[in-house]
Amino acid sequence: MLKTELNVETRGSPNIKDLPKSEQDIFFETILKRILQLNSEKK
Repeated sequence: MLKTELNVETRGSPNIKDLPKSEQDIFFETILKRILQLNSEKK
């Protein structure tokens, strides 16, 4: 099995409003798709 480790560094506080509108839409669509996927797996 392959093991991958990632280190994430952040500077400041993330703010979704700093993203362009198109990237905000993609961000929220991705979250919604994942929520719906998890919900369907529970049934």
